[in-house]
Amino acid sequence: MVANGKSVTAAERYQQPYEGFMSNNFVVPRSVLLATPMDASLLHYGHEDTLFGWQLAQKKTTIVHLDNPVLHIGLEVAEAWLAKQQQAITNLYALAIRHPGLSTKAWHTWRRLHRLGLMRFIVMYAERHHLQWIQNLSQQQPPNLRLLDLLKLYWLEQAHRKHK
Repeated sequence: MVANGKSVTAAERYQQPYEGFMSNNFVVPRSVLLATPMDASLLHYGHEDTLFGWQLAQKKTTIVHLDNPVLHIGLEVAEAWLAKQQQAITNLYALAIRHPGLSTKAWHTWRRLHRLGLMRFIVMYAERHHLQWIQNLSQQQPPNLRLLDLLKLYWLEQAHRKHK
């Protein structure tokens, strides 16, 4: 898990063991996987590990975190990575609708902004600037990850509008 551009230590992740669970680097006993299989209905990229972590939390399955970072060495072009991010947010919306207790920081923020009536302002701003944000995230080194947070809120809103 990464926060503010830095890897989060195992000790930090242990404070909230299920939040931000990622399936790119984990080991699980066969019995746990059989009792909590990965959701085979998910056909697109993104948040299948969020769902799995949430399901483990529902069953109060113990998670032990280790300091064993996954290194990203830039093998994927930025445009492909951003497309995956958008697909992941679309998947997150569908999963959160199906599983009301499931939450991520983006989902929680989006719901809160909706309740406060502020999401429409972010959408108005994003509709004017999202292409610039994508360009920044694709070309600037290091990219401004706050723009990715705004894009995720915008993409959640787009998924919501398609779902209505």
